Amino acid sequence: MPEEFQASELDKGTHPIADEGAGTYDHLFIDEPEVPIDKSSWPELVPRQQRAFTPFRPHKRETEKTSVDRLMERLLLPSPESMEAASKLVVPRLYDSADPVIRRLLEEHAGQRLSSNDVLLAFQTNQVLREESARYLLFKVSDIKNINRLPRRVAVNSGKSDRFGNKDISNSHEMAVSLALRVLEGSFKYNFNSEPVIRDETGEVIDGQHRAAAEFLIGLPLGTVN
Repeated sequence: MPEEFQASELDKGTHPIADEGAGTYDHLFIDEPEVPIDKSSWPELVPRQQRAFTPFRPHKRETEKTSVDRLMERLLLPSPESMEAASKLVVPRLYDSADPVIRRLLEEHAGQRLSSNDVLLAFQTNQVLREESARYLLFKVSDIKNINRLPRRVAVNSGKSDRFGNKDISNSHEMAVSLALRVLEGSFKYNFNSEPVIRDETGEVIDGQHRAAAEFLIGLPLGTVN
């Protein structure tokens, strides 16, 4: 092998030909800065929605809790199992195939190069990140361009009460956003739903519509949120 092509030179990043014109193409390898996120069309959260999208927190002393209270804690608080599932199924995709706006909000408000656990903790505890994410997801779920990509019940935004007792959720858009936030924070229990998301022969979701909508909002593959 000619001396100029030896690995030691290539490892140094030198060019084997003449130095004339060196650096001419350097601009091709410089990452362009990302255009700032346009948040002007995102809805502002009203107080009811701010409460609806706040992470679940126990509010009773241990001696005052009923069996229902303890059941709700098991269902709604992050557990080691739900955090591990989110670390494997959700966090890697935030940096790969998921909606890039969510990643950019995460980096804007919590930083870059976070561990999986720190990503989940950021969505659990960073109020600004959580509210900005909720605003974006509400914008996305109500965007007319997405109406044919959402399950029918979510697309028409029918009335919806939260099965877990969140009285501040009043419609399907808010239910889908609430589920998406639970997926992002690592509190969604993947083994809780006895029935998977079910589609008919045309591919339309007929059961688990809000879970399917949460997948779409985050940009996760079909069947992730089950």
